[in-house]
Amino acid sequence: MKNTLLFFAFTVISFATYSGDEFRVPNLLPGSEYESAELNYRVVGIEQSKHATTIFVVANRDSLLVQINLNHIIKDIIVRLRNQKGKPEFTEIWFYSSVKEQLGAPAFLITEHVAVYRPEVNRSYFGVAAKQLYGGWAYGPGE
Repeated sequence: MKNTLLFFAFTVISFATYSGDEFRVPNLLPGSEYESAELNYRVVGIEQSKHATTIFVVANRDSLLVQINLNHIIKDIIVRLRNQKGKPEFTEIWFYSSVKEQLGAPAFLITEHVAVYRPEVNRSYFGVAAKQLYGGWAYGPGE
């Protein structure tokens, strides 16, 4: 009975500690990260799967909420990829206000998701951390 109570208490404390902390932990390609000193953003890495290539970026939330700033970062990422690989091929760019660490890997708290850029429609869609803009969208950069 004592062991059952201890297990139950530990379980309740664990759930209370981690409640609301939902993370996305992508499987990032080694060496795909970089930091841009000029534009004050950081590519934490690139995740590649059979059907998608996603770039994970951390930048100042308030800066990302200004369309011209967001598009400037997107263009800079595209230029860097073009210089590295010829044609930048990616499905989405996910923007977060910060990155944490979970089990030794970069992890993104879903409540800090600011926006996602989709090049196929040239639009950025705003996430939960965008507050008043949540659910809205903005045109991406012109080529």
